[in-house]
Amino acid sequence: MTASDEIASAEILTTLGKFVTSFSYLLLALEKSTITLLSPGPVGSIVPETVIKQRTLLRAALSDRTASPMVSTFFSVIYEKWKDNLCDGDREILKHLRRELDDVIKERNRLMHDAWFWVVKSSNQNDGVLIRERLRANGRGVEIEEQEYSLERMNDLVENVRRLAGVVLMMVWDYRSGRNHEICERLNNRR
Repeated sequence: MTASDEIASAEILTTLGKFVTSFSYLLLALEKSTITLLSPGPVGSIVPETVIKQRTLLRAALSDRTASPMVSTFFSVIYEKWKDNLCDGDREILKHLRRELDDVIKERNRLMHDAWFWVVKSSNQNDGVLIRERLRANGRGVEIEEQEYSLERMNDLVENVRRLAGVVLMMVWDYRSGRNHEICERLNNRR
């Protein structure tokens, strides 16, 4: 590997690290938002000590959940808590958000559990990419799945995970009691 390859590889790996920490923040956003929805009292209000204790116990109960169960819990709580206030547009947003979260979890699992290697694509030493490889053995033989990850693609993944965390937090924390939940309206006002 040349010095240029090492620099390019290091940039992509640094961005992969940003993805990992951003994904961790997304899980924290899901956890804290779920706990807030389960807690008594309006979101954003001053919280008495007993509610803080209850939130700590809820956090302990949710702490061992992996990404997919955390997403399922978040949506179960939202649908149950807000079921009478969700309009068709809200349900469509929630369905789309669920799909996006499921997709990013699948991507994260591939990023964390597959093999990686660096490939130079041409004589241009800066034209390298990381390749993620997954080998699946089944009863009919072996399948090899390879996917390229450029710096641009990794940056896009990081931004997408950060955006999703922001949407999750906005849905819960921008809510003010005394109004309909109006997920559609709040998302549109943020654009």
